[in-house]
Amino acid sequence: MNILENQQLAESVDGIYIDLEAQILQNIARHLQGWEQPIDTDWWLLQKLAEIGKLNQENIRLIAKMSGLSQTAAERMLNDAAQDAINNMEPGLRYMARCGLAGEAVSADKSKNVKRAVNGFRKQAKDTLNMCNTNMLYKASEKYRGLVQNIAREAWNILNSGAGGVVSGIEARQQAVRRCIRQLNDKGIPAFVDKRGREWTPEAYVNMAMRNTARSTAEEVQDARIRDAGCNLIQIDSHSGARPKCAKDQGKIFDLNNGSGYTEDLHGKKIRYYPWKSSSYGEPDGILGINCRHHKWPFIPGVKVQRYFPTEDMDANDKLYKQTQVQRALERDIRKQKRECMMLDIAGDQDGFEEAAVKLKSKEAQLKDYVDKNSQLHRRRDREQIIGFDKTVSAKAVAANKHSIRIASEQSQYREYLQSLKDGKVTLRREQKKLLEQVPEVGNWTKLRKKQVSVKDLAALTASTGHEFAVFTGKSSKILIHGTSKSWHIPHDAWEVIKSNQYEWTAHSHPTMTKITVSPEDRETLKLFTWQEKSTIIDLKGNTKEFTASTQDWINEILGVVDYDKREKSNKYSWPDTD
Repeated sequence: MNILENQQLAESVDGIYIDLEAQILQNIARHLQGWEQPIDTDWWLLQKLAEIGKLNQENIRLIAKMSGLSQTAAERMLNDAAQDAINNMEPGLRYMARCGLAGEAVSADKSKNVKRAVNGFRKQAKDTLNMCNTNMLYKASEKYRGLVQNIAREAWNILNSGAGGVVSGIEARQQAVRRCIRQLNDKGIPAFVDKRGREWTPEAYVNMAMRNTARSTAEEVQDARIRDAGCNLIQIDSHSGARPKCAKDQGKIFDLNNGSGYTEDLHGKKIRYYPWKSSSYGEPDGILGINCRHHKWPFIPGVKVQRYFPTEDMDANDKLYKQTQVQRALERDIRKQKRECMMLDIAGDQDGFEEAAVKLKSKEAQLKDYVDKNSQLHRRRDREQIIGFDKTVSAKAVAANKHSIRIASEQSQYREYLQSLKDGKVTLRREQKKLLEQVPEVGNWTKLRKKQVSVKDLAALTASTGHEFAVFTGKSSKILIHGTSKSWHIPHDAWEVIKSNQYEWTAHSHPTMTKITVSPEDRETLKLFTWQEKSTIIDLKGNTKEFTASTQDWINEILGVVDYDKREKSNKYSWPDTD
């Protein structure tokens, strides 16, 4: 088994836990269903807290199933790592014994040292994975309890922020569910919590633990056979893109007894060897340290040739290393975004799902572009996959992205049309001309069929005249009002029709191309429409902005309060990067 195959086997254990985390998150999202129930948030919270026991049972069954797979994969990994180390050494040991350079060593399958090393690390791997299982089960329950409590708390805050009577309990819960799901997805379900309280993701911890255990197994087996043969020289293998400290040591020959000097290979070529203590061994990010993919191999003077060589171009090595780390980060982002898609889909938040799907396609495009621009990289689609993101979910995501692209294209075309109207390069479309003919002067209003006027038409009328327009929607008709360049008002006779029939104030236009600002007058006007919650503003770029009568929304806007989704995510502590 070569080094790459050994690395891939370690990744197979890691992949099982990546999938396990994704499925636990899906279980949690499934229990968030019912946010649209017409009940108070207090009752919703009690219902969801009562489901903790059921969620635990689901997760126990899931962990038990995945645990069997992980234990099998881990045992295979360790056995193959040990066998690979043995196979690499045995021919040389037998040759040395025949030449009288070393004593006849006991066969590897009968070696007590080899068995002791393999059994010890097998138990270590099992204990590590069991600890991860226990932590993930406990943390899943803890995260769920905190999640539903945060959703309820946030829903209450939304309702009590000055928007009461404007935002319903169901809407408030939907907003809270969406935000809290994104927060949970960002943090994930930890597999390990260190003494400082730092939470380690299953991907980071299991990958590190299994890779180090496999490497340690191979090293112990090699050391046992090296001791049996009386050898003391080792060679470190090499590969491109090694991390800086490893790059300085790879390809060199070291003396485990810390001697230095020169030796000869099979062909009589002089080769320098260095004291083992001069290497970066023992440092977390050094040779054979955390997440290191290097191996040491016995070097038998006069018997073996130097298979690996020190790094010649450190700059090229460091460049490739940095590129691979960027690729790994982009792959993690894609997996995380897929989890968010699935969680929002399972929770029944289709609007949130569509937003997440668009972000996913953007991240995938970003990764493709990065790999295409760096010739030494290749796409690892297996590292982008998570269980549960099947063809159905993928098809939904593709459809959502296509819808977004179509909307963006239409928006761009309409923006160009508005600019041409403003510049006088084109005239209003025929239907829009008819609208203006019915309200040609400031203060004019008219009743129209519903399909005769849209929110986009308001922007076109404003681009052509420089005046504001407002539209109101009733059960079977709409009312259009022509305002001035700075404001508009509702004529008394129009207000009587609007009030008696409870027309909703659908939208009005602003003759600006900068950021849409909701004025205090806009909010005061909306307060008159006690039967509706929100209205919309459209500008000369075709951009729209919903607003409520809430004073708190206005204050947040002035103070620059940032929405949760736009807050900078905190950086997680991580082990040294993989080389």
